[in-house]
Amino acid sequence: MSTEPKAFVPSSEDLARWIELSGESEFVDAKAPITWDGADASACLAKDIAAFANSRDGGVIVIGKSENGDGSFSLVGISAEQASAFDTTKIGQWVNARFSQPIRQTCHQAEYDGRRFVLIVVEEFNDIPSLYIKSFQATGKANIQRPF
Repeated sequence: MSTEPKAFVPSSEDLARWIELSGESEFVDAKAPITWDGADASACLAKDIAAFANSRDGGVIVIGKSENGDGSFSLVGISAEQASAFDTTKIGQWVNARFSQPIRQTCHQAEYDGRRFVLIVVEEFNDIPSLYIKSFQATGKANIQRPF
């Protein structure tokens, strides 16, 4: 018999609520449009995925929600091509090859106000926090927005 907790499956109302939140919180992180590329952009997201895995109650990363210069957020969405790159199994394999304890995450696509978003729902660790074990050599070619 498995001692693994049952995975949380968010409702469409949960997904919409996380998208429409006015900003970020300890539980929700916003990311500008990005593609899971198995390289620099993936490494940047993996850091955030691991941080949520090591946080009480986990967290959600909303992709397609951009921060404006004044600290507000715009719901810009992502393209179908970008969304198709976010596969739960592919991301799980990439992330878990770099962290010592398995990180449980699922990717969900949602339509909101005529735009497409991807939400990565990250579950809190079971017993032992996840630790980074495999380095990633950045290529410097990621097309991501950085806050600095």
